[in-house]
Amino acid sequence: SALSSSGGGGDGDGVAYIARLQTIETLVEGAARDAQRTFAPLLHRLKDIRSYRLAKGTLGHLSAYLDVPAQMRQALTEKKYPQVIDYARRITLLPTGDGLEVLQKAKEDAIAVSLELCRELKTVMVDADASFEELVLAQELLVKVASILEGQRRVDVAAQDRQPELLCTCAQLSHARAELARIVGTFLRQVKEVATAVHETRVEIEGGDTMSASPNP
Repeated sequence: SALSSSGGGGDGDGVAYIARLQTIETLVEGAARDAQRTFAPLLHRLKDIRSYRLAKGTLGHLSAYLDVPAQMRQALTEKKYPQVIDYARRITLLPTGDGLEVLQKAKEDAIAVSLELCRELKTVMVDADASFEELVLAQELLVKVASILEGQRRVDVAAQDRQPELLCTCAQLSHARAELARIVGTFLRQVKEVATAVHETRVEIEGGDTMSASPNP
């Protein structure tokens, strides 16, 4: 009877222990679910903040390149052609591809300004009033910008833009124009000197005739 009573008590303690474990497990699972509901939005927000900071840092790094097309256009307006080419060379070296649409747009804008520079340089090359130095500089810059555009596979830059014969022809025309201006200037100066000498001689002759025609006192 005593043994039976002792064994029954042991079984009761075991059942109670298991019940407590189940209760604790239930509480832990409930706490985990509550924590997940509470912290999941915070973790998601933290992830968004990290992504935002990364994007901001990347944009800050690239902002200097995104401003290049506007800087190129300003330099083109001010006729600072070498500066336009320097900007174009910088931005065309940037990588582009999936996820870099903003860089691709900046590069396309820079190429558009470079093409405008080509047209302006061609205008200088055919300008009848351009000096030899201006022609040489225009040809040199045209070769540089053509190289950049060809590197971007922009075949709309004509091959003859890089032919040295064009420079030679323009240089000869410029030299001939300058030489003609020099000859004409020299001729006009000599004509003026002759006309002045003739006038002075005539005045002297007329003065001498007047004195000869005057009656003696």
